[in-house]
Amino acid sequence: LLDFQLEDIFFPFYSWYDPQGKPRFNSLYLFSSRKIGKTFLSAALCAYDLCTSHRPEVLVLSSTVRQSKNIFDTIDGFREDKVLQKILKPQEHNKRILNKQNKGQLQILSATNTIGTSGHNPSMMYIDELMEIRASAAQSVIGRLKNSGMAKIDGVCRTILTSTPQDQQDHPGRRLWDYAKAIQDGDIVDDLTVLPAVYTADPALEAGDPVAWKQANPGLGQIVPYDVYEKDYIQSKDNPHELARFETLLLGRWVSSLNAFIHFQTWEQCKEEFSEADFYGDDVVMAVDWGGRHDLLSWCLMAKRDNKYYVLPRFALPKKIIDRKVKQD
Repeated sequence: LLDFQLEDIFFPFYSWYDPQGKPRFNSLYLFSSRKIGKTFLSAALCAYDLCTSHRPEVLVLSSTVRQSKNIFDTIDGFREDKVLQKILKPQEHNKRILNKQNKGQLQILSATNTIGTSGHNPSMMYIDELMEIRASAAQSVIGRLKNSGMAKIDGVCRTILTSTPQDQQDHPGRRLWDYAKAIQDGDIVDDLTVLPAVYTADPALEAGDPVAWKQANPGLGQIVPYDVYEKDYIQSKDNPHELARFETLLLGRWVSSLNAFIHFQTWEQCKEEFSEADFYGDDVVMAVDWGGRHDLLSWCLMAKRDNKYYVLPRFALPKKIIDRKVKQD
């Protein structure tokens, strides 16, 4: 493991205890770009729990069993160590790794079938790439996490959750990212159970700035060379879709859409405060969509001044329809 993985994540997660002797952190929220070594680090955390907890049961969940198997294969690779080779016994046919010494086990599952976690009493649950799991299944998994492990001797089921930002702003993963970032920034100070590890580039930095690359990936230069980022950026910078992919996967930043016709930073630079009153007496173009009885009414005004286009979209619903939708949702 690299220094930042040990100092930011591994040591705090497993070495900090409260005055009663219980682990301070029962959850780790790791949000980062790709190519940061998440799989190896997560496998090390799972293997540590499998080898040190009392009769551990480690559940590894992701969008598919195939993806979960990356953790299985990485831990299996740890068996090159002669000590672990004697202790750990992989069972390829049922996707388990047994600990012959403490009778513990690691099981890989698909998070899209949360029924598969019934009947388990995990000491740890690892959720890989939460944003890859469809929103409804992700919400179900998060709910199950809150109710897991209560029958354990110490009453704790530790949770490791990893993901990379994308464009699904209403996904439960986005809310957890915001929560972890608020803890990390000191905006939330009363939750001492979550260890946040959010690696993301400062939104004020340009996508091609090597400082932004290093913020998003502290292992840059060790896990992956700088020229990989540089090459990817050069190939992406003139294509909004590819640049959005670069922003999410390599800079750990959220975007409004991965299929944007205009890149979100370019769009943000066009932002300016104005209203209809600013164009009284000007020639404008206006489009209206009256909608149905229960649909949005929308109209859009566009004006041109000083070789710049100004767009004002407006939307409306009757209040009684809004009240009804609030109750339904």
